[in-house]
Parts: sequence; structure tokens; C-alpha cells
Amino acid sequence: MSNIYKKLYYTLFNRISYAIEALERGEYDKTTEILKQAQVSSEEQYMSIEDSPAGRLLYKIRSFFAFRS
Repeated sequence: MSNIYKKLYYTLFNRISYAIEALERGEYDKTTEILKQAQVSSEEQYMSIEDSPAGRLLYKIRSFFAFRS
């Protein structure tokens, strides 16, 4: 598993754990906020993949197939 996906996994796992704890305490608004932050953070990390050599290759592959269809 590449480092970016490990980082995404750990980010999401930890944030979901915090959200579960907030749910157990009945803090529903806090739970929603934690999950929204996890979503935004993960999206930003995922988008940063394009800055890596593997990300640029993936972008080129996607562009190639998008051009062909």
C-alpha cells in the first residue's frame, strides 16, 4: 500500500473513532462536524496525489482514456 493511502486510511480511521466516541456521548453535532472534517481532509490528501510521480502517471492515464471516449 502506498504511503498516501496509508495516510488516508489512518486519517479516516482516527476521525471515525473520534466520531464514534462523540456519538456514544450523544454529541451529534460534534459527530457531524468530525465526519465532515474527515471528508474534507481526506479529499485534500487524495487530490495531492497528483503532485507525486504516481499521481501524475494516474492523471495521464485518466486523461488518455477520457480523450478516447
